[in-house]
Amino acid sequence: MEEFAATTAATDRAADAIDRPAALGLVEDLLGGLERETTPALRVALLCRIAEVYERRLADPSSALITLQAAFREQPTSGQVVQEMERLARTFEKWREVVTSTAEVAADLEDPKQAADLWTQIAFWCDVSLGSPDEAIAAGQQALALLANHGGALALLEALYRRRSDWDRLADVLDRKWMDRFRDPNRIADVYGEILRAEPRPLTSSTGRGKRRQASRSS
Repeated sequence: MEEFAATTAATDRAADAIDRPAALGLVEDLLGGLERETTPALRVALLCRIAEVYERRLADPSSALITLQAAFREQPTSGQVVQEMERLARTFEKWREVVTSTAEVAADLEDPKQAADLWTQIAFWCDVSLGSPDEAIAAGQQALALLANHGGALALLEALYRRRSDWDRLADVLDRKWMDRFRDPNRIADVYGEILRAEPRPLTSSTGRGKRRQASRSS
């Protein structure tokens, strides 16, 4: 049995030795195509293919992630690239690298909606994958600084503030939610009631307090 295992391992190593030069050659060819390509979507497709070769044929997840990050910079709205980065981060514990590179892209985006979307995604990763609520809150606040009524950021911050019993900041979130014409007044009233039961003292949040009471009366 041991002899069989040793033979199998030797065969695998030999196959890897043969396959590695071929894989490196494929990467070189793909990079050459990338230099010639000018269409953003095709460039992203080539980068994703290079990342696949790094991960699956060269067992190099770090290079695969760097390549995906380059693809993401080319096309920050690509859901496929984000999914692939998430998968690599989850499989190889590379969440910190993904968060850092995504934050760099978000900081450079000129479109406030796109940037706010990315900061909200970063906030989710920080909370769920890194277990860092402080960083999650900071990223969520970045999103709101760009887009004051960003629904995803508001929902995430609401959950974080409730978890921390940070009633003043939670009240601020409710203020912003009240400004949304598609608001759910009963939902806002329920959460504000939770705040009043937990923290009966006057809140420092001033804007929208009367509106919250009005919502409470209408519930």
